[in-house]
Order: sequence, then structure tokens, then C-alpha cells
Amino acid sequence: MLHRQKEYLIRLIRRVLAAGGTITVYGWRDSNHNPQTRECAETERIRFTERKSKIVGVQGDLVIFTKYIKHADMYKMQGKFNVYPRACEISTIKSILLECESLIVRKKIQTDTQHFDFTGVNPGVITQDINELEKFLLLTEVIVDSYDKFASEFKAHAEKNPQKLVGAHAVGRLLKEVGLKVHMRDLIKGSWLEPVVQPGKKKVGWYKAGNKLQSRLDADKKEEPSDPIEKAIFLRDRKPFIAEKIAEIQKNLEFWQNQIVRVEKAEDLLRQLGEL
Repeated sequence: MLHRQKEYLIRLIRRVLAAGGTITVYGWRDSNHNPQTRECAETERIRFTERKSKIVGVQGDLVIFTKYIKHADMYKMQGKFNVYPRACEISTIKSILLECESLIVRKKIQTDTQHFDFTGVNPGVITQDINELEKFLLLTEVIVDSYDKFASEFKAHAEKNPQKLVGAHAVGRLLKEVGLKVHMRDLIKGSWLEPVVQPGKKKVGWYKAGNKLQSRLDADKKEEPSDPIEKAIFLRDRKPFIAEKIAEIQKNLEFWQNQIVRVEKAEDLLRQLGEL
């Protein structure tokens, strides 16, 4: 599990526990227990359930899968339970529970005999968080074209060079890797690349970013991860950049709106002169 995925799961578990909910760890074997996890089980806030031929014993407000479950189990539970869509290593689950131990406390005894089930928060909230938001992120994915991919790869190579240059052979390889079928001379003509002849050399051996490519580099576009959790983290990290771009666009929009006003006044002036 990636560090960022682990952080996300910790936040999700804390949210459920803070709201009074319960969590099922499905696919847990008795031999996986240690003193800490047994204490968690005694609180009845964390339920450890072994995988069986039929899905039984699963309840609560969030289901976490261990590496022992099958993909079919995960598929069957989606839509019926609020599930974390990634199987976790036993060691990872233990360390995550340790991070959340302050919230893993026994439920208060209810005055009635009805099953207490996440009364603090609408059960549909977590479903929306995991299912609806992931679906929304996937459907609204920004399409990154080949030029953006080329810009990202060019930037990575240029940062290794003190002069921000990329060798001719490396540029050719990058074009093939991103699937950009264009001749080098067209990139130069279109201000994507600027050829550089090193001192003492007669032929072009290096390239630096032209005006158009530089504008792409400034935009810092990257291909969005396909994993919903990584995608959410990716988008969150881009928020300051997006806010900056919005402010820049609004400033430019104001400038061009003023230009339109000037054009309209000029047209009025010419119209009046024509009527004289």
C-alpha cells in the first residue's frame, strides 16, 4: 500500500469511529491476532471476520479486506456495504489500527435492545464518499494530450541538465514514447523546440523549450492516476495551482473584456463619423 493510500484509509477509519460507527475487517484469520488486535475486538468497534465460502458475519459502517479475500468477494460486497476498495496486508491493518487506537473504545450501552448502527452520521455518507466521489473523479478526468505528456517528460529530462537542455536522441525517444508523430523541424518551426549548437560543434545536438513548450511546462500538466484514491490526492495537491490559474484567467478575462469595450466605442465613433 502506498503511503498516501494508507493516510487516506486512516482518515476514513477515524471518521467512522468518531461518528460512533463500527468496522469489519474481512478475511482475518485467528492466527493474525496479536494482543493489540484482540483488545480492538473486545471493544466491538472492530470486527475481525474470517473468509468463508459464503459471505457471513459482515456488518458495520466500513469493510476492509485483507490479502486473503478473493476479488469475487469484493465485487459481491460493493453496493451492499461501504467497502474500502483495496485489499490490505495484515501488517498494514495492524499499524493503521494502532494509529487509530484512541478512537477504538467500547460502545456505550444503549437503553434499548436495538442494534446501534452509525447513528451519528447518515450511513449513506460513506457510500457517497467512496462510490459517488470516485465515480465523479473518474468521469471528470482531465484528458491529457500527447503534447502535455511530451512537455512533462521533457521537463523531467531538462531538470537533469544545468542549462535545462535535452539531447537530440533523448528528444526523439520521448516523442516515440508519448506517441507524438511529428518531425523535429515542425516542432522547431512551431516554437515547440529551440535548437542549440554547443561551442565548438557544427551540428545541433541539444534542444531547449520553445515558447509553446514553455507555456505547457508552466501549466505543469500531468497524467492523472487511474487509482481513485491516488487521483483524489493528486487533485487535492493541485488545488493551489488551480486557484492560481483561475486568478490569472480572471485577470486576463478582465483585460480582454476592457478591450471589447474599447472596440465597441471605436465602432461607435466610426459609425458616427460615417453618418456626418
